[in-house]
Amino acid sequence: MRNDPEQIVIVNLLGLKELYMTLPLVYSIKSESPRSQVTLVINSGYKNIAEMIKGIDSFFFFEKDEISKRLDDPSLNLIDNYRFIKDHLSTLLSVKYDLVINVTNKRIGGIITSMLNAHTVKGLTFDEYGHKWIDEPWFNYLNDVAYESEYNLFHYMDIFTCGAGFFTAGQRIFPLDISPDEKGGSQGIKNKSIFLDCPSLNNALKAGGGFNDYNIAVFNTPDSLSAMLSCEVVISSNFETSLLASLMGIRVIHLAESDNRDFVRYGPCGERNFVLSYNGNSPESTLNLLKKIIDNVSISDTEPGNETVWISRLDSDGFIEYVPAHPVSMSVKELYRWIYRAIWKNTLGRRIRAGDPRRFLSIGEKYIDRVVDIDREVQYIAEHVLAKYTDGSVKEAVKDAGSSIEPMEKLKNLAFSGQKAARDFLATVSIPGRELNEIKNSRKRIKEIDDAIYSLGQGYDFLSPLVASFRSARDDLHVRNLFPLAKTVIFTFEDLFSRASFMSEIIKGLSKNPGRI
Repeated sequence: MRNDPEQIVIVNLLGLKELYMTLPLVYSIKSESPRSQVTLVINSGYKNIAEMIKGIDSFFFFEKDEISKRLDDPSLNLIDNYRFIKDHLSTLLSVKYDLVINVTNKRIGGIITSMLNAHTVKGLTFDEYGHKWIDEPWFNYLNDVAYESEYNLFHYMDIFTCGAGFFTAGQRIFPLDISPDEKGGSQGIKNKSIFLDCPSLNNALKAGGGFNDYNIAVFNTPDSLSAMLSCEVVISSNFETSLLASLMGIRVIHLAESDNRDFVRYGPCGERNFVLSYNGNSPESTLNLLKKIIDNVSISDTEPGNETVWISRLDSDGFIEYVPAHPVSMSVKELYRWIYRAIWKNTLGRRIRAGDPRRFLSIGEKYIDRVVDIDREVQYIAEHVLAKYTDGSVKEAVKDAGSSIEPMEKLKNLAFSGQKAARDFLATVSIPGRELNEIKNSRKRIKEIDDAIYSLGQGYDFLSPLVASFRSARDDLHVRNLFPLAKTVIFTFEDLFSRASFMSEIIKGLSKNPGRI
């Protein structure tokens, strides 16, 4: 376990749903560092919400709107604004923090973070020269990629927790500790109870719609929170309501009234919550499907209409994902999405080590460079999967991907042996007075491994890029310049091992999960 930071501050000046998505991060911190004191910086407009949330040691309410207006006012100079913000932050500035986590990918969040007295900073900040600085890959992703809907396939809850360094697979979804106002909302709703926050369905539900035997509480004021706490199911088209309910362990059916996939970023978390995405359905049709879900009637065997039903779950790495409730063939577009998500997860998780040519995640490089390189990897893998199928049958191609696992495993093992042989070679040439024959024998072992890799590559077209990257160094395996050459060979084998391991993982995932996004 890490050394317990005594003082931690989290800066979140985003919206209400982002506030809710920060709470699992707080619980993860408390789980790993029970002695820590956590301060949460949020917009002053959320004071009423903060009063109901327990588990956070202290709140600091930031007057974001007032300060943003000052920063945009040309009549106010930089020095005056700096002094104003410093005075506003005086309580925070009086504390020496062990860790500051900024999940706000906005300029104002970076300004606040740069002013705090902290040993370690994670997230957007500015250095003493005013240069933007982000030191964590996941927070780089948050600031450069996540708000591009075409690219982001991760829940912000995961991004926040991973970026802060408190990610524990499968253990990030905690029941939310809420103390509701006992005077507010409806009381006493017990069995077969539904909390509804979806204006478009209100009239249909009032007309019956097969829900006559259910107790239904309709959202009308913020005081309705206590009514939601008493219900078994929440039906909502509001992301804030869906998130809050899922964090409290209440079953959620989120209604997405279009084909956009914002629920991937903002939707209900945890296991077996539902997202109903529909276009042009009548309220009656929607209610019929909702009743099947609530009554635990299997919808996997029913014919899908204009709607798609997704189920939330934690994947094998503990990340939130959504899978279709109906068995569907994976389209080419969905194949690309799945590979794209897997590549980013591996890359941002730093499981691809030094030596991999995809070094676009280093600090300071532009987001477009990362996306272009990721897209190139996605296309390479997808083309391999689809190579044998002229009709583009992704479902069949994904099943067939299993045949590629064996050669990838062989390549991985050969590359691992190559790393060891290259290190032995380096050790040999580093010792003064070594006999030339010893050096040649060590070099011979490397060439044997190289020949095996080359033979493997000749039988599989998809290995050709990997083989080509290795063989570019083969002709330079001569005795002169032995020390730098040995270092280069180690790097090449590490490169091969990383790429082979990564490709093997991707292909295994595709062969086992053809219906995943």
